[in-house]
Amino acid sequence: MMSKIENKEYVLVKYCSDWADEMTVEGFAAFEKQFWLSYVEKVKKAYGKKDVHFYFGTNQDIRCSVKDFFKDMKVKNISETEYKFLLKHFEETEYDDFEDGKFKTEHVFPQFGHFPFFTNDDLKDIELEDDDEDSE
Repeated sequence: MMSKIENKEYVLVKYCSDWADEMTVEGFAAFEKQFWLSYVEKVKKAYGKKDVHFYFGTNQDIRCSVKDFFKDMKVKNISETEYKFLLKHFEETEYDDFEDGKFKTEHVFPQFGHFPFFTNDDLKDIELEDDDEDSE
């Protein structure tokens, strides 16, 4: 019996933004398309109307609307061969989540440069920050 081959789609996401009119901050990552689409929705839900805020370098940070955060990202469909090439030649990032007292790897993806990425734990904390502000 032959097993069914699952055709997955992949995307290359390029990030490019400007920091204080002094430097360009850029990088890329590649993902399974479904993972990326799910991630985008999680970020939008976690931040809501709040600004996205993340650090890079030693103490620089970028703060922008969710709309501008994703506007700084260009998404391109890529083939499985291209995805595997990126996995082979660029740093792999393990997307870990802390569950039941231990880390579990949910997704491994290639990345290069500065690509802002939030784990599920990061996003939960961001949602809680919003709740804490509402309760004050």
